[in-house]
Amino acid sequence: MTTAETYFLRALARKTWAFFDTFVGPKDHWLPPDNVQEHPSAAIAHRTFADQHGPLVARQTWPLTTFGYLSTGRLIERTANALHTWIPWSAIAAIS
Repeated sequence: MTTAETYFLRALARKTWAFFDTFVGPKDHWLPPDNVQEHPSAAIAHRTFADQHGPLVARQTWPLTTFGYLSTGRLIERTANALHTWIPWSAIAAIS
């Protein structure tokens, strides 16, 4: 990989992480919002589906420790928060 490609991928990873760092938190049970509208005015769709997003949140945080965007402690904290939300929904979906 060239230096330019490496720079591009690191910048893309940082921008992607910024989305999750900004929009994933306790307000939405540690799951990403359904969508975020930036134009013409900022708006966040706070509806989300734990069965769809729970695994995504757990997976998206792991590579961030490699890039230095997230400490191991924060990785564990964010993953645990997402899994605590996701696991009960998975159990309900399994018996439905």
